[in-house]
Amino acid sequence: MAHDITEPRNRTILVFTIITPLVLIALVPFFHTYFIEMTEGESAARIAEAPPTARDATFATERQHLETGPMPIERAMRDLASRGRDASPVIAPAPSDDVAALSGWGPMENAAAAAAAQAAHELAHRPPPPPVVEAIVDGGVQPLEAAPVAAPAAAARPAPVVHPVIAPIVTP
Repeated sequence: MAHDITEPRNRTILVFTIITPLVLIALVPFFHTYFIEMTEGESAARIAEAPPTARDATFATERQHLETGPMPIERAMRDLASRGRDASPVIAPAPSDDVAALSGWGPMENAAAAAAAQAAHELAHRPPPPPVVEAIVDGGVQPLEAAPVAAPAAAARPAPVVHPVIAPIVTP
């Protein structure tokens, strides 16, 4: 029996070991491009073959609704272009009352910070107190609740004239 005693061709094995992965990596964009072209071509052919009757009917119905609604779309676009978004309270920008985003900014839930943010938000957005209303009755100034009311039977003297006065609001 004969035995081959030649040395292995290590340099050739090393060259092919390096070149083969590089060639495969270089061919990946070609494979991707080929795949995309084949799938898009196939889907385009299927779309071109299918009749667009349902789509055309839907488009026609939607166009009819836009043109014959309470306000035709052309007029609505003209009004929006001329007056801007502030003309309608429906689409006017407004600040949000939602403070939920403030509670999720940390890596862990912070209930105390969320409660503090909610309290600060409510404090900033609470309605102002009602104005102090005073009445001038017969030359004197009294709070409106304490202003005397003439009895209906007292016809000897006319009822006092009450003029409401709005005092300036002084905040602490």
